[in-house]
Amino acid sequence: MVAVFREQYGRDPKVEAIHAGVECGLFAGKLPGLDCVSFGPDLTEIHTCRERMHIASVQRVWRYTLEVLRQPLEEHRIVISRVSGNYVFPASFLMVAAMNPCPCGFYPDLSRCTCAPGDISRYLSRVSQPFLDRMDLCVQVEALSYEDLHGEERCESSAKMREKATAAAEIQAARYRQESIHFNSELKAGQIEKYCILEKAAEELLEDAFRRLRLSARSYHGIIRTARTIADLDGAVKIGVPHISEAICFRSADKSIWRI
Repeated sequence: MVAVFREQYGRDPKVEAIHAGVECGLFAGKLPGLDCVSFGPDLTEIHTCRERMHIASVQRVWRYTLEVLRQPLEEHRIVISRVSGNYVFPASFLMVAAMNPCPCGFYPDLSRCTCAPGDISRYLSRVSQPFLDRMDLCVQVEALSYEDLHGEERCESSAKMREKATAAAEIQAARYRQESIHFNSELKAGQIEKYCILEKAAEELLEDAFRRLRLSARSYHGIIRTARTIADLDGAVKIGVPHISEAICFRSADKSIWRI
């Protein structure tokens, strides 16, 4: 956390003891000797009738929190370095997040969006590209029309989705029974070539997307892991064009929206 603070603000964090941190007290009470840190926006006269919060500091804390999450999102662990040694804590979790594309919420519909380009850029800059690269699925949700709400077309039932997801999980459990991982999302770069075999046409499509979207190595591997899961849902041994194509769609939103 200290390293992230230095990267964000160009100085060392200042630690002060305040009358707060109930959550830290709960954890420390159960785990004696555990180092806990409580941080948040700037507050004054806490726990009094004159308590005040500095609104501008909320965005600063929000950005800092996101950057702190970068390591556990990718490595599924938290490493704490101390004089006595390095301590590794498991931190495998599924992160789901949502945000508007601009302050008014209508971009890229220019017929409704009232935001200036600079306002949109500043709004989107709250989430850094390195953080987005760690999100394997990033999609843009379109507004529903009246016909969408009242149409007769029905989506796949939740029961059917559960059945397919369970079958895919069983495929992955069998595939990685000799490994220390359980799911495709845990695949390291060195394991992808072994377990994610692409058809020739799928490989060509991925190469074209890599150059056209100017993907990072992290995004490239994320697309392959996602395509492996889509192929498992289809019961396919090799990753084909439909699987790669769908996986690319799950990464195209941040490459279009965040590059205004």
